[in-house]
Amino acid sequence: MLDDFLYRNPELYESIYPHRRKAELCKEAFDKHLSRPPASLLEVACGTGRDLFDLSKGIPDCAGFDVEPKMVAFARERNPGLEITAGDMRSCRLNRTFDAICALGGSINFALSNDELDQTIETYRTHAHPGTLLFLQTLNSGEFFGQFKAPTTFSGSYGGTRAEGIASYKLFAMEQLVERERVWRIDGESGELRDLVRFRIIFPAELSHFLAVHGFEVLEIMERPGGNLYTMSMFVVARFDGR
Repeated sequence: MLDDFLYRNPELYESIYPHRRKAELCKEAFDKHLSRPPASLLEVACGTGRDLFDLSKGIPDCAGFDVEPKMVAFARERNPGLEITAGDMRSCRLNRTFDAICALGGSINFALSNDELDQTIETYRTHAHPGTLLFLQTLNSGEFFGQFKAPTTFSGSYGGTRAEGIASYKLFAMEQLVERERVWRIDGESGELRDLVRFRIIFPAELSHFLAVHGFEVLEIMERPGGNLYTMSMFVVARFDGR
């Protein structure tokens, strides 16, 4: 379930979610787990394309896709030299493979059911060849049970307009789902805007199993690399074995 006001307003998205240079984490994984730098890379759910642009500085052949048309248009306009297309992570097929694949920003957490998780990882597999390295950023499941610490306030500007959002959350523990509703107030507008998103909490062993079914061997799972910069994130590195 994806009805996110920010995804429909890429400039505001970048204002609220500052550039944290996740590409540097990808490059560290490539240096550690690949015998040579990747010559090609696919970013699944590339959003505004800023991480893809950073990665393209050292990788000659980069491509990305995203399901939100406004994100794709924004990314294409700002990065005319990159191959960025519209596509759903559950079904997009570019009919080629890559040396490296990354899926950042917790995009995999929008695969709510087992079928959708299978479909998403099958998309990774379809674009992989033996030795392809997969780098995933997923929500840290430990942050959603016990003392819940998800952010409740969001603020930023787009087109010279200020926007502020207040979020509330519902945890459906048995289904491993979190529902977030945000109420937005936009300067100059009298009413409120609401968006509603559901995402799945995926445990490390669970994700490792789904990846293995599709031929990926997990090499490393990192929690909060670089301290608290990625408080709610977990990073997974896996290699496709060619099955």
